[in-house]
Amino acid sequence: HRRAPFTVRGDVLVGDLLAAYGVASTDARIASLTVATLFQRRVGQPVVGDVIMLGELRLRVRAMEERRVSQVGIRLPH
Repeated sequence: HRRAPFTVRGDVLVGDLLAAYGVASTDARIASLTVATLFQRRVGQPVVGDVIMLGELRLRVRAMEERRVSQVGIRLPH
């Protein structure tokens, strides 16, 4: 049984996302970035399906608008 991931918009701030899920940030510099910008910094030019880890959260690009991440799926740790 797989749990469906939660989805957020790409313009959500990383700090807000971490706070919402109770995940401690290990890098204060990323808190003011949007999730879309974090993907760009870590991956370069993201595409649908790209995955990054944010603490214990697994983030996957679910949708793009032009060259920008617009929807991100979040999988919580088991």
